[in-house]
Amino acid sequence: MKLVIKVAAPLAALLLAAGGAGASVAVAAPLPPKDPYPAVKIDTTICKLEALRVKKAQIRRDFAAKRYDRAADALAKGVGSRDDFRKAETDLAKLDIELTDAKYAEASCQLNKGVKPKQSCEAMSLELNRLLDQLANRKKLEEAAKDAYERAKTVPKPVVEQLEILDEAARIAEIERQETEQAVQDQRDLIKADPACKDFRSERPEVLPSPREVPPGNDGPPAPAPTTQPTVTAAPTVSPGPVDTLTR
Repeated sequence: MKLVIKVAAPLAALLLAAGGAGASVAVAAPLPPKDPYPAVKIDTTICKLEALRVKKAQIRRDFAAKRYDRAADALAKGVGSRDDFRKAETDLAKLDIELTDAKYAEASCQLNKGVKPKQSCEAMSLELNRLLDQLANRKKLEEAAKDAYERAKTVPKPVVEQLEILDEAARIAEIERQETEQAVQDQRDLIKADPACKDFRSERPEVLPSPREVPPGNDGPPAPAPTTQPTVTAAPTVSPGPVDTLTR
């Protein structure tokens, strides 16, 4: 898999105003992240989780590069601060490291796939159910992030920087949900491949929640399901009378 690395605009000779007139400081352009060496052939049918992590790191790095470019341009025009530029520069460098680490992790996985330590069925089941529990919340986070971004786009004259922050958050939330789904599938495959776990119940039995209804026109959250036992109405007392008045 060949990654296309988006590099921030070259600023090898950016001049920064520093004190008196005519004084300047040269700032080097950021270094682009490097691909792993030696090169490893990527098989897209394996190490899918590691590939998603590379994709997530790439998205973060690309958005950081945009923020770096804006900060550098603002500083060059005399309308930005040196502190803002340094923060953008530092953030970009950190995310370059994150992307590089993710790509090396993917390369290592490609080399070592199939070499797995033996694990007990119980340990593998615990990890699987941890991921399944996490997945439900990942879906909620993705839905909320995408909703926030879509709502922001409808605002008249939205601030570009704010839209980019929400766009980035929505994309990352989607990748993190995909990461968790892939990790679930990988764990299921791991359990399935172990003959000792053939008849082992690895997943928690699904318990469906009680149905909840929202009255028409009510946009608020649904009322919580009752937590107490339903009240049992006592049978009416029958006054003494002829025996044939009672149903037997």
